[in-house]
Amino acid sequence: RMYDLAGTNQIAVGEVLVNVGQLLYAAGHSEQGRAAFAAVLATVPPARIGLHALGGFALTSSVLGDAESVAWTFAELETEVARVNSPLAGASAYCECAAALLAVGDIALAKMARARAIEIATSHGFKALLAKAVAIEVDVRPALPIPCVLTPKASVVARRIGSLQPSRRPDRVSFIAAA
Repeated sequence: RMYDLAGTNQIAVGEVLVNVGQLLYAAGHSEQGRAAFAAVLATVPPARIGLHALGGFALTSSVLGDAESVAWTFAELETEVARVNSPLAGASAYCECAAALLAVGDIALAKMARARAIEIATSHGFKALLAKAVAIEVDVRPALPIPCVLTPKASVVARRIGSLQPSRRPDRVSFIAAA
């Protein structure tokens, strides 16, 4: 319903898609969650939305076994976080990327993503995010979400969101920098 209400407001659509993508991922429906995140990344969203979409894209890609997309996400974060002024979303995305990198077995990049999250969280005083980043165990693969059964209405939403996925990942992402 929120997606329909967002209409042509691309910022509202992006926020809804990130939230729905996070819900679908947490419910164990990573393919549809990734479609929501990919739909956001195919646009030019504000950094605070786009960075969350990148983090979600990494997590859902890791569950789907797409290590190449997870590594791509880390590279995009390295470029975009330095370019935009959105430290909270950047640190959060690095946390999610670190977990995704661990899930696909890339310990070296996971350590780098975790370190970046810690650095940003520390320098901006994001205590809860710092605790989350510090708690990432870089030698332990995270548990995958367990799929839950969706209600008939939720299944319709998941199918609708799943149909949004672009045919391929963009070569680069671009975000509107925060002022």
